[in-house]
Amino acid sequence: MPKTVMMKIEIDDKVKKDADKLFKELGLDTNTAINIFLKQSINKRAIPFRVKNEERNFYNEKNVKILKERYDKLHSKDKNSIVFNNL
Repeated sequence: MPKTVMMKIEIDDKVKKDADKLFKELGLDTNTAINIFLKQSINKRAIPFRVKNEERNFYNEKNVKILKERYDKLHSKDKNSIVFNNL
């Protein structure tokens, strides 16, 4: 059996309680879930899920709306409409 070490981390109390509840529902304890995360990170040589900032996501709700409007204008019968104003 591999040697184990104690690891101390700081977590918001609510996050800890919510995580404990979720992992219990999944049949795990939090320690096992963290070990799975760490092993998957090592195996993939990356965080094993996508991490993104919604504010910086190009395809956020605001940009998608603008893209759809411009697409519709490009494909409209009114060929005189200005598509790329306010850039």
